Amino acid sequence: MAAGLLSKRVLFQREHHVPDGAGGYVLQWINQLSVWGGLSIQRGRERLAAGQLSSEVPGVLTIRYSRDAANLTTGHRVLIDDVPYQIRAISNPDQSNRYLEFIVERGVAI
Repeated sequence: MAAGLLSKRVLFQREHHVPDGAGGYVLQWINQLSVWGGLSIQRGRERLAAGQLSSEVPGVLTIRYSRDAANLTTGHRVLIDDVPYQIRAISNPDQSNRYLEFIVERGVAI
């Protein structure tokens, strides 16, 4: 993959629970890794669930392989153009540790 195709700055975040002082917690997202990536958006789809219409926009995010990137999981999320995407799956497509591909989805509960 040519470097020019990795033209978006993407930010991976992990979930963190912060005590709220009343026995509960507040959910915060902590920045973990910022890298260059390329996003290929698939066709969006609408789904009717529990009587509500939801819009989902899936895509494939490609980034260069690194030791830090290899530690990312589906428990992380990624911000692309300041829009949060849920990570659905992660693969090392050619098993050569050159790139990682993330199946991501926008428009779903995180």
